[in-house]
Amino acid sequence: MTKRISILALLFILLSCSLFDEEVEKADDPQGIEISPGDDFQSIIDANPAGSTYILKSGLHRMQEIWAQEEDTYIGEDGAILNGSRLLTEFEQEGGLYYAPDQTQQSGDHGNPFVCPEGWERCDYPEVLYIDDEPLRHMTSLEDVVSGSYYFDYDAELIYFADEPDGKKVETSITDFAFFFSASHVTIKNIIVEKYANHTDWGAVGGDQVTSWLIEAVKSA
Repeated sequence: MTKRISILALLFILLSCSLFDEEVEKADDPQGIEISPGDDFQSIIDANPAGSTYILKSGLHRMQEIWAQEEDTYIGEDGAILNGSRLLTEFEQEGGLYYAPDQTQQSGDHGNPFVCPEGWERCDYPEVLYIDDEPLRHMTSLEDVVSGSYYFDYDAELIYFADEPDGKKVETSITDFAFFFSASHVTIKNIIVEKYANHTDWGAVGGDQVTSWLIEAVKSA
């Protein structure tokens, strides 16, 4: 009888410890307004007061540009990704190359002809083509396109490339910024920022005339 009571007491202690650990973990989790993949970030931010805390749920948040308010905090769950590209799914063929139609995005080049090295004259055009997460080289003419490269015909609104797209993830950068410096005393933590169409001398987290931004554990790709 005594042995049975001892076992029950031990089980009770173990269960209590487990519940306590769960409560501690919950207490350690940041609290705030949750933003899920597919949500419109800016409409949520604009609907809340300055100084709010936002929790970016794990997953891919595509083509979001955030204009923060004073003293806002943005914290990503593990695996929260801000992705500035659009997924391309429609392709046609012409002259041995593939092309993606209806590409109207155009931010323009840097304006300084000495920014890019020889052979990479379009390095400062922010519209980049990715295949399976690898950026391709932007060529200056259609005739130069080979495997691993592309040519954006801005006038025709077509992106040409040589690599077979079937079964692959093809993306092109669209959105200029992930965060624009529109306020001061903003905190950003634990977010992956990738594939934004920012210019050569600007980051995807950029802006001017603001102070005191705290950026921690933010990975840019």
